[in-house]
Amino acid sequence: MFHLMHRLMAMNSQEVLKPDNEQNPEYMFIDREHTRLLEDKIISALSVYEKKVLDMYLEGKDYIEIAKELNKQPKSVDNAIQRIRIKVARIGKRGELDY
Repeated sequence: MFHLMHRLMAMNSQEVLKPDNEQNPEYMFIDREHTRLLEDKIISALSVYEKKVLDMYLEGKDYIEIAKELNKQPKSVDNAIQRIRIKVARIGKRGELDY
């Protein structure tokens, strides 16, 4: 299974050349660890339903497909995605990670 952050980044990714310091193995390790901790924080903030919706959304499914598979109304899926976006934004804005 892909890591959440990698799947989120893949949705809007562009190849960017990184400065030499970002290719340093120590920096890369710290960056991976930070990404993992951020991913864990996001996952722990989501409900079971929101996690299901997010997984399906990141697989490329639209609101209608997700709603049919989960036997929900499309508006319920839309609401879940809005809640997910708010939670991710709050976590990103605070930059809080429990080390």
